[in-house]
Amino acid sequence: MAIKVLLFSDSVKELDYIDSLITDKELNVISKSFNLPNASDEVGALRPDIVIISTSESNWSFRACQQIYMLHPQVATVMVSFEQNEGYAEKAVNSGAIGYIAPIPESSVEFCDQLKRIYHNEQSRISMLLESSGVKKKAEVITVFGTKGGIGKTTLAVNLAVALSRQKFKVVILDFDLAFGDVHMYLGLDAKETIAELVTDQRVPTIDSIRSYLVMHSSGVQAICAPSSPEYAEGISAASLEPIINILRSHYDYIIVDTAASFSELNLLMLEASSTILYVTGLDISLLHNSKKGLLLLDSLNQKSKVKVIVSKDFKGDITVFDVEKIMDLPVVAKIPHNYSEAVRALNQGIPLVAGINKSGIAKEIIRLAEVIGDVKPQTKKFSLKFSSPFANKKQGVKKK
Repeated sequence: MAIKVLLFSDSVKELDYIDSLITDKELNVISKSFNLPNASDEVGALRPDIVIISTSESNWSFRACQQIYMLHPQVATVMVSFEQNEGYAEKAVNSGAIGYIAPIPESSVEFCDQLKRIYHNEQSRISMLLESSGVKKKAEVITVFGTKGGIGKTTLAVNLAVALSRQKFKVVILDFDLAFGDVHMYLGLDAKETIAELVTDQRVPTIDSIRSYLVMHSSGVQAICAPSSPEYAEGISAASLEPIINILRSHYDYIIVDTAASFSELNLLMLEASSTILYVTGLDISLLHNSKKGLLLLDSLNQKSKVKVIVSKDFKGDITVFDVEKIMDLPVVAKIPHNYSEAVRALNQGIPLVAGINKSGIAKEIIRLAEVIGDVKPQTKKFSLKFSSPFANKKQGVKKK
């Protein structure tokens, strides 16, 4: 369904010009008006999705914007100007405009893209407000992160996603190791469309357009896969992925994010957006040293409260889990056993460990972690958690949409 647009200006010439720029089939101009004093009444009668108001030297455009903001908060009000004017920009923000475009671009495509981006971002914001008020549940974003590659982040991310899906939650996994991500291989999937194509093809993503780039696993987990070649990673910015994440949060119970071992712009965005950070470390002094440095950085970014420490490749050696807790100054919430042959066999077969008939030690520990996250009563309890789960109030058995 097209987005309904209502235009206001005190100049007929400006109205006609703005109308001529709106050529996108997703945008439908339902009316043009220069009746700014009664703009709120027209909005109430026509019920548009977007209202575009052209600024002018008179205060009527800003008064109209303020009235619409107060009386019709569900409408996305965008103010536009033919010239760059800091005074107009400040007035637009103070009047309640959720977008300000100045100067109006000459390109119809650019103008329409800006309008659609503003509208969809506002819809995501409203959805998040409704969800946080209890009207609708929003997705928990769980980012799996570590300061070194090859420590089991992807194994944990993929198997946690599948384990949560088997609890009847709606789960999507995002492979944000953009250069060398291989989530699709762990799931045995053929990634024909990836995040690179999604970002390139969909300048203004919607949930329907995003779904065409998702790959479905037999467990019910849906995945957005990393680019097919490393060179495509450079063209993907954190800003281009942020609206995708915001949209997904309104349609899934859990978003699992697999990351590269770096504090890149994208990883910083995901760490900040996360409900929980599963911070993967191990039992060697070099990894622990880097993990501690990374944790100090997370603390400086006010993200430490989200961190849950996972010990990967646990084995009996000189360094124990107790030592890890002492070094990290945080409890270890799960310890994934070291079983290289089982992990490699599962990867080569494209079958997640938790989906196998014979559950390995790795699978059992990840299933137990998923049961705590999903607030499901564990069937076995070999290793008790040492933290109060932030998911404790979540209702059990959320139906799959």
